Parts: sequence; structure tokens; C-alpha cells
Amino acid sequence: MEQHPKPGSGKQRPKLTAVVGQKYRIVVPQHIREELGIKEGDTLLSFVEDGRWIIMTKAQARKRMEKAIQEHPEAANMVELLYQDRREDFKKEEREEAEALERYRESHGG
Repeated sequence: MEQHPKPGSGKQRPKLTAVVGQKYRIVVPQHIREELGIKEGDTLLSFVEDGRWIIMTKAQARKRMEKAIQEHPEAANMVELLYQDRREDFKKEEREEAEALERYRESHGG
């Protein structure tokens, strides 16, 4: 198996290559399953960040969120801020639609 250094560790780690199988399935290598405690049927979370595909367990995601909140306490209110922002956008969209409808009615004699 090819080796490449883990950034900043000075150690060699196995380079993993996964093949995308039928229905776009990818097998998680055994040593990774064991290290992360992944069991058959577990749900993994995934997202794209800086052009990389990140896959993590729910426990890892929880730790990541806890760390982010510790580093940025204002993030604890992020969901409410996002909802508030979306509500404001929705109200703006409603006003714009009402104005467009009013202009349409005026231009068509209604």
C-alpha cells in the first residue's frame, strides 16, 4: 500500500483509494471503521468543505459543533439568526410580489 505523510505529524500513513461501486457505493476500510467505531447501519454525515468531501460520525460532528461554539460563543444563536434572516427575506419577497401584482392590476385596468 502506498504511504504518504500525515500533514504535520512526520509519520507515514497508508494512502487509501476507494472505488465507487454500483449505485455509487463506497466501502469504508476496516481499519477506519474500527478506529471510528463505525458499525453496519450507522449514519454518517457528509458535506463538501474547501473542495474536499468530509465524512464523519455523528459523535465527530457533535464534537466539531461543540468546539465551534466554544471558539465562537455567538454561534450558539446562529440558528435563530438564520431563521430571523429568512423571515425577513420572506417578508421582503411578499412585499415585492404584492407590489408587482399591484403594478400588473394598474397596467391592466384592474
